[in-house]
Amino acid sequence: MFILPAIAFISIIIIDYAYRHRIFEAIADAWLAITIYTWVSVEILSVINKWNQRTVLLVWLAVCIILGRVIVQKKVWQKIATMFQGEDGFIDKVRNYRGYLVVFAVFVTFISITALMRSQSLVDNLTHRLPRIMHWIQNESVRYFATSSPRQVQLSSLIEYMNAQIYLLGGNDRLINLVQIGAYACSGAMIFGVSRKLGINHKLSILSVWLYLLIPIGIIEVYTAQTDVVAGVYLIIFVYLLLDFIQADRLVMNKEGFFCAVRLSMCVMAGYLSKPTVCFSMVIFFLWMCIVRVSKKDNLIELFKYILVGGSVALILFSPSYIRNYQAYSITNSIIDDKGQPESGSAEVESGTTEDNTDENIVAAREANQTLVLNNLSSARRFAMSCIQNLGMNASTRCFPQINRLITKVVYKCAAMLDYVFPPIGDFWIFVDNGELGETNEPSPAIMLFWMLAWGGIIFRFSKISKEQLIYLLCATVSMIIQSGLMGYTYYRTRYLLGVMAVLCPVFAAVVQGISRNNVIKQKVATILIVISSFGVVNALTYEIPYIIDGFKGEKIHQYFVNNNEPEFYYDQMSRFANENRYTKVGIAGTIQYEYVLWQNIDNLERLEMVNVEDGALSQYEDREYIPECIFEESREEIKLGDGLICHGSEYECVWADFGNNRYYTAFVQCK
Repeated sequence: MFILPAIAFISIIIIDYAYRHRIFEAIADAWLAITIYTWVSVEILSVINKWNQRTVLLVWLAVCIILGRVIVQKKVWQKIATMFQGEDGFIDKVRNYRGYLVVFAVFVTFISITALMRSQSLVDNLTHRLPRIMHWIQNESVRYFATSSPRQVQLSSLIEYMNAQIYLLGGNDRLINLVQIGAYACSGAMIFGVSRKLGINHKLSILSVWLYLLIPIGIIEVYTAQTDVVAGVYLIIFVYLLLDFIQADRLVMNKEGFFCAVRLSMCVMAGYLSKPTVCFSMVIFFLWMCIVRVSKKDNLIELFKYILVGGSVALILFSPSYIRNYQAYSITNSIIDDKGQPESGSAEVESGTTEDNTDENIVAAREANQTLVLNNLSSARRFAMSCIQNLGMNASTRCFPQINRLITKVVYKCAAMLDYVFPPIGDFWIFVDNGELGETNEPSPAIMLFWMLAWGGIIFRFSKISKEQLIYLLCATVSMIIQSGLMGYTYYRTRYLLGVMAVLCPVFAAVVQGISRNNVIKQKVATILIVISSFGVVNALTYEIPYIIDGFKGEKIHQYFVNNNEPEFYYDQMSRFANENRYTKVGIAGTIQYEYVLWQNIDNLERLEMVNVEDGALSQYEDREYIPECIFEESREEIKLGDGLICHGSEYECVWADFGNNRYYTAFVQCK
C-alpha cells in the first residue's frame, strides 16, 4: 500500500493535463498537491492523536478513490486519447524523441533501483532523521517528545512527514528513497519546462535535463534520506511558475492568476520546510519579477493583490510550523542556557565526528555558529571567503587530487590576499586536500566548469543569448554567490547548493544554442558537456555501488554500519541482549548515537523512550510513569557491572558492559 501516494500523484497529473493541456504545469500541480495533502493530513491527525497506520491508509485510500471517480465520471481517458491523436498529438511528439526518452528511462530506472537497494547508513539518518519518525509513529503524533538530542525535534519536518508515510503504509526503510527518486525525476521534467519557457529548442532542453541528472551530488542525495533533492524541486517549480509572471504582458488578478499566486506561496512554504537555504534563490528571482512588472508599468493595485494573496497563503501555511520551530529553538536554547544534558549536537553531526560535547563546548559551538552567520552578513571579508570556499569545494573532484591541491592553493591564496584567518571549526579543506570527500560531499565540478565557461562564452561573444536568458543567468549567478557566501554555518556542505545548480542547467543549454547556427557544432559541444558530466557520475557510482553491495552482506544490522563498522559489534550486542531476554519495553539514558539501529533490530519492540532527560524544556515531555524493562546507555564515563541507576523511582543494575570506540556500552535491568 506504500504506492498509494504515487498513484495519487499520477492521477492528479492525468486529470490536470486532460483539462489544461500543459504537462509541466500538471507535474508541478501534482507534486505541490501531494506535498500539501501530506502536510495537512499529518498535522490534523497529530492534533487528534490519530496519526497511525489505519488512519493514514484511509486518508490515502480516500484521495485515490476520489481521483479515480473523477477520472471515470469526467471521462478523462477520452480527453487524453483525443489529445494524443493527430499529427501534433502527444504520441507524435514522443515518437520524434523516442531515442532520448528510452535512454532517459533506462538511466532513471537504474538510479531508482540502486537507490531502493541502498541502506540507510548515513549518520544523520541514524541519529536524528529516522529516529524521530519512529518516535512519531509510536506516539501517533508529531508533537514533541523527550529526547537528549534536540535535533530530533528542532529541524524542518516536511520531508520526514513524507518519508513517514512509507513506513505507515507498510514499507520498510529501503523504500524511504522513493521520495527523493520522485523529486529527482520531477526536477528533470521541470528543468525541461523552464528551458522551453526560456526559448530553448527541444533537443537542447533535453541537454539541460541531462546536465542536471548527471550532477554527482544529486545522484548521491537520491541514495540518502537528505532533503536537498526534494528542496530543489520546489525551487525549480517556483522559477517555472514565476517565468509566467515575468513574461506576461499585463498582470490581471483573475482565477488563473489567483491560483498561480497560491502555488508560488506553496513552493516557498514547502521549500522553507524542506531546506530554508533554497529561499535565498527564490528571493532573487522574485525581485527580478517585481522589477519587470514595475518596468512594464503594471497597475500597482493588481501587483499588490498578487502579493496579498501570496502573503496570506504563506502566512496561513507557515503559522503551525513557525510556532513549532519557535518552540523547538526555545527548547534548544533553554537546555543549553540551563547547562542541561549535552546532545550529540549539530557541531558533531555536521563535522562527522562522534565525540561527546561538554556543556561548555556546546555553548562555544552555538556561539561560534551564530558568530559565523552574523559575521558573514556583516563582514565583506568573511562573506567573500565563505563564498570562495564553497565554490572551490564544489569545483573539486575526488578522483583527481592534483585538481584539489590546485583549488586549495587558490583558496588559501585568496585568504592571504584578504588577510583572512580560517576559524578553528568548520575548516573542511583537509578533506579536499586529501581527496577524502564524504558520501554527502561528492562535489559537482562539471557544473562549476560549465558555469564559468558560460560566462566566458557570453563575455567574449562566442555565444549570443537573449536578454531574458542573460538576466536569468545573472539571477542564478547572484543566487549561487549569495548562498555560497552565507553558508559558513553549514561547514561547507556542497549539497546545499544543489537547488541553485538545478536552476543553472537550463541556461547552459541556452549558451550552447547561441554558439552558432551550425547544428553540427552545437551537437559536438553538447556531446562534450555530457561526456564531462558523465565522469562525475562514474566517480559517484564507484563510491556508492560498493556500499550498496556491502549493505547486503552479513546480518541485518550490518546494513546500517557499512560506512562505520567499528560500533557495529556493540550495537549488535545491545540488540541481542534485548532479544535474548525478550525485552520489548526499552529505555535510553543519555544519548545512543545510532538510535535508529535499536528501533530496527529489537524484535517485537513495543516501546522505546528516552529516560532521565536532564533538566530543561524537553524533560517536561518525559513519561515519568514509564518503567522500561531494560535501559541502554552509551557514555565516555566508565560504567562497571553492578553499578546502579535510578529511573522513575525504580532501581536498575548494570548487568552488561563493554568498552569500544572510546565509549562504554551498557545495559541496565530493574533490580529484583
